[in-house]
Amino acid sequence: MKSKKMLRHLVLAFTLAISSVSLSLPIAAQAQVGQCDLLFKKSLEEQFPNTKDVVDAMEQFAAENNLPTQVIEVGPHKAKRYLVGLDVTNKDLINKYITKFNMETELTPTTPGVLALEFQHEIPNQYVTGVLRRYPGHDRPIYRWGKHDLTYDNWWKSWIEANSAKKPIWAYSHIIGLSKAELDNVKIYLDKPEERGPCKADNCVAWTANIELKRTAKDAKPEERGHLLNELGVSRSMAHFEIARRLFNAANQRHTGIFIFYNGAEGLKAFNEKIKDHIPALPQIPIETIIKGQNIVRKDLQDALSVIPEGAKVFLPIAAGASPEAVEGLITRAKEMNKGIDLHVFVNGVSEATFRKGVETTDGKLRLTALFLGSNLRKLYREGRVEVIPGYLRDAPLWIKDPLNQDFKYQAVIVRVSPPDAQGRYSLGPNADIVQTVIESTPGIKIIAK
Repeated sequence: MKSKKMLRHLVLAFTLAISSVSLSLPIAAQAQVGQCDLLFKKSLEEQFPNTKDVVDAMEQFAAENNLPTQVIEVGPHKAKRYLVGLDVTNKDLINKYITKFNMETELTPTTPGVLALEFQHEIPNQYVTGVLRRYPGHDRPIYRWGKHDLTYDNWWKSWIEANSAKKPIWAYSHIIGLSKAELDNVKIYLDKPEERGPCKADNCVAWTANIELKRTAKDAKPEERGHLLNELGVSRSMAHFEIARRLFNAANQRHTGIFIFYNGAEGLKAFNEKIKDHIPALPQIPIETIIKGQNIVRKDLQDALSVIPEGAKVFLPIAAGASPEAVEGLITRAKEMNKGIDLHVFVNGVSEATFRKGVETTDGKLRLTALFLGSNLRKLYREGRVEVIPGYLRDAPLWIKDPLNQDFKYQAVIVRVSPPDAQGRYSLGPNADIVQTVIESTPGIKIIAK
């Protein structure tokens, strides 16, 4: 690419590499905290009473068995997680845990059962296994593929112990309290698979994201079913490791209690001193875009988007070149403006849900125009919420290059670039063709680069 020209135009850049985002984990201060504070538990009681029951039960279980505990914060939404350590070498302790925390054993009269979702600690380049444990017995089957599978002991030995024997931390158990109505419905979901809603990938782990808490029936609408991850305030996923990461780092406060399976003295030391190094990584998808119900926009992104002027026309590239997190930021930016933003969308790359949020929450200040009507905008178009400029994809560069065509003169473009090389040069990435045309055809255009 023409790096010098690119760099002359490159006015602001933000880096959203998820691997560089650190969790808020003041380990030294929190390593030996044994209980959730009273104010936090009071808020749980008001918002998520079944979660309060789970935390109380886990605290009691930890006290009775002299177990290590921690309270940590995760994600940009600063959700608390109450962690209780379980030594996998203590078979009696593991048996007590299995007996108490399951779908068939009443926790309290208002929380008659829990979901116990157990996930292997993620090991690079290895399959991540995860199951639902319904029953209190070692010899009872777990659920994989959305149905009965191996017995719990066989699964544990074949998948967890076999892969993690030399690791200090082996696995995690996410404990999610259920009301009676939710428990009854989950049992219908498990026992009557023909009543379930569609699942994009009904594989051994992905089905857990779709567990239905509210209504499982052939005639139930998607919004009536209450899919688990959605009820925890997170977008669903099909990837095994991604589900485990989202449960730990992105779920809202309804999910608070997690058992950590550690291996002997080495594992106890890791739990107490280096738990930050042993919890799941942040989700692969930018966490700000998968947390529902909260408007989380990173400061560096806000700063970058602040250069977009009132009433600006902004170009968003195609598919992999489009930045979902930048569109979330544009929504926030548009709300702050008087004249708003006109966003030209060049096919897919950002979900319908994100665009719907933009048109429904900005009081007309984020206006969408499709240069090619992709699947993510068709429903909004039928509802009259999106303008369309008809034509072929091949027409767009000609329109943009035409000096007399003011419809395609942009004040800003949002692009994905490679990290700079040793000489400070960038690549325009997956959309070098159309983005290069936009930049070269509009002197002085502001470039927001990811």
